[in-house]
Order: sequence, then structure tokens, then C-alpha cells
Amino acid sequence: MVDKKIDIGKDNSGIANSGDNNTIQQTNHINKKYFLKASNLTIVGVGLLVVVGITLSVSNSGINRSFNNISDSNITVNNGINDKTLQMIMSKYEQEVNNLKAQLEKAPSLEVYQELYKAQKELAKKTQELATLQQTINTIKPSDTILNQAKKILDTKGTSQAIKYLQGEAVKQEKEQVDKANKNLAKSYQLQAQLLIVENRYDEAKEAYEKMTQYDRSFDALFEYALFLQNQNHFREAIKGYENLLDLKLSQEDRARTLNNLAVLYSDQNQHQKALKAYQEALNIRRDLAKANPSVYNPYVANTLNNLAILYKAQNQNQEALNAYQEALKLRRDLAKANPSVYNPDVADTLNNLAILYKAQNQNQEALNAYQEALTLYRDLAQANPSVYNPDVAMTLNNLANLYSDQNQNKEALQAYQEALNIRRDLAQANPSVYNPDVAMT
Repeated sequence: MVDKKIDIGKDNSGIANSGDNNTIQQTNHINKKYFLKASNLTIVGVGLLVVVGITLSVSNSGINRSFNNISDSNITVNNGINDKTLQMIMSKYEQEVNNLKAQLEKAPSLEVYQELYKAQKELAKKTQELATLQQTINTIKPSDTILNQAKKILDTKGTSQAIKYLQGEAVKQEKEQVDKANKNLAKSYQLQAQLLIVENRYDEAKEAYEKMTQYDRSFDALFEYALFLQNQNHFREAIKGYENLLDLKLSQEDRARTLNNLAVLYSDQNQHQKALKAYQEALNIRRDLAKANPSVYNPYVANTLNNLAILYKAQNQNQEALNAYQEALKLRRDLAKANPSVYNPDVADTLNNLAILYKAQNQNQEALNAYQEALTLYRDLAQANPSVYNPDVAMTLNNLANLYSDQNQNKEALQAYQEALNIRRDLAQANPSVYNPDVAMT
């Protein structure tokens, strides 16, 4: 059984990190003979190249220094940054580098050299960050009310106040409006998909659902789309959809529902081990939920048990299948006592499945009892709703006739076959494409 909202159905940025105009290239070699050579100390910005060649020698008599080819004692970086606030931020880092460079000219030392190296790296990093920010600022349009206000605050009051504004009520209200618009768009695509389904325009419905999920990433929306894919036999996409849902933070109820449907798909695709694992996790969750609220969650426990029994039977684990069917049947009988019109169909389904298992194990009397009880329930249901339940009456009569035939109870078999045939002929008159194959097989 595949879950819907309730269980239904039967079991069946732009700046490069190297080689661009923002990179500081540093090469330094420390000689074990107490010589330190700093060469090719380079800061590169757009339209700027400063090369400082420095040779330091350290000896017991003190520090001797020579500076070669010192060009420009101040460093400025031009990286497309034209916003005045961003320029002010950049100038702080440039000034730090220039100050350390001046210190190094006056009194060379390894410590100052290392500080300069760190400052240059920080300058390069901040250049990239501010250039990225400048690119974003450049894309602000006159119609972008909130962004223009944020830029104005940035220019007049600085980054902290701009951040505060962007985290404030104006942006929250804008987000609420966008969320509302997205929700309405998602609803319109959802309605469109459901209307297209009614007209059997399933490919168009799929496109509408895809658009819905672009604007609504909630569990309910994504689950509905995955269920649609499952019902349309898009098995791989449905599996992927359910698996992606499991990566979200879900309630236990929603996780169990997703696992149950995923297990059905796995089973259909002969991925039995995955199906078994998913069913068992779903069952454990639903048992826990049923402890607190049995009237709500016991139907789901029974559904998963029924599905799990089908999987066990497919793997010839007949005892495990029998146990699961019997537990599901007990739960469904209890539920049917309180609400027979709702749960008697589930009781009849489980009895039919159980009878098939009994017959496979040559437990013919048990199979006969189960079929006969299922038939009685289906007949009662068909009196109130013949178009829905007469197919089940015919199915059970056919199964019962097969059992009679295997036991050489030919009179009973003939009678059951004839009744099943009459029902299926009546059904085929109204819907020949659906029921004529059943007529031919009876």
C-alpha cells in the first residue's frame, strides 16, 4: 500500500584565487647560514606593480641591510573598488602594509618582515572580499528599494548599520511578501496539475508539479509530487524524490509515510533488502506513535505490516509473512469493530492475502476459511457500493473456485466460477478495456 496524506489503496563569485590581479606572490628562502633573503615580494593590483627587493644578512656583529630597487614607498590597490566606504576599509589594510614597509626600511628585522608578509596576505584577502562586494553593489537597480536603502546606510553610517538594517523589519516584511507570493504561485501550479490529471494530461501535470516544487519546498508539496511520479510509474524519479525527502528534518509521522512508499517502490524494483530495511524502520516508528495514540496510528501499523508480509512472501519467508499478516488482521479487526464501514475493506483484503499464503503452504482448510470470510465481507460492501466492491467479490470467488478445483470439489468450483464470470461480464459492459481481460481469465 502506498501512503498519501493518509494511507489509501490496496497492496498490490567572480574573483579567482590565483593568477589574477588580486594575488600576492611571495617567495622567501631562509638560509641555514643565518642569511635571510626576501626577494620578489610582490603586491599586484589592477594597474599596479610594486616590487621590493630586500636583502638582509644576520650576523653576530648586528644587522647589515641593503635595499635594492625600492620603487614607491606607499602601496595603493586599485581593484575596481569605487564605493567610498569600501575604499576606506581598504585603506586601513593598505596603511598597515605601508607602515610595516617603512619600519622595515628603517630597521630591518625578521619579526617585522614576518608581520609585513602577514599584512600583505590579509590585504590580498580583503581585496578579493571587497571586490566581490563591489560587484554586488554595482548590480543594484534603482527599483531595488531595500538594496538602495542599504547602500545609502553603508555610505553614511558604515557596514554595521547596513547589516543591522538588512536584518531588520523592512527585510523581514519583504521576505514575508515574497514567501506569500511564492506560496500562491505554488498553489496555482498545484491546482493546475490536479486539473490536468483529471483530464488525463499527465505529462503536462508533471510539468506543473515541477514548477510547484520550485516555489514550495515543503514536505507536503514534495511528497505529493513524489506520489504522483510513483502513480505514473516514473519509478526512478519517485525513488529519488522520496530519498531526498528523507534528508530533510521530518516529523516521525512524515518519515514513516515516506519510508513506507519508498519501500513499495524498492520492492517493485526487486531491491528487496532496501525495501525490507525501509519497511522495518517505518514499522518501528509507527508502533511508537501508536503507543501514544492507537486509534490514529494503528491503521498505519496494520498497513505496513500487510506490505511487509507481501515482501516476506515474495522472498519465501512464509513464517515471517504469516506472522505479519496475522498481526495486521488482528489490528484491522479491532479497528473494524469501532468503524466497520471504514475498516472492513482492510479486513477483507488481509483475509484474501492470508488465504493466498495458506494455499501456497497447502493449509487448505485455513485458506478456505479466510476466503469465505473475505467473500462475506466483500458481498456486504458491494451491496452498498457495487461499482467499487463487485470486482473484489469476483476476485475472491475466482480464488475460491481455484481452491475448490484443487481439492476436486468440482461442483463448488463451477458454481464460484460462474458467479465470478457473471459479475465480470456486467463490469465489462461498462468498462470493457479494464474487465474483459478478467472475463477471459475466469
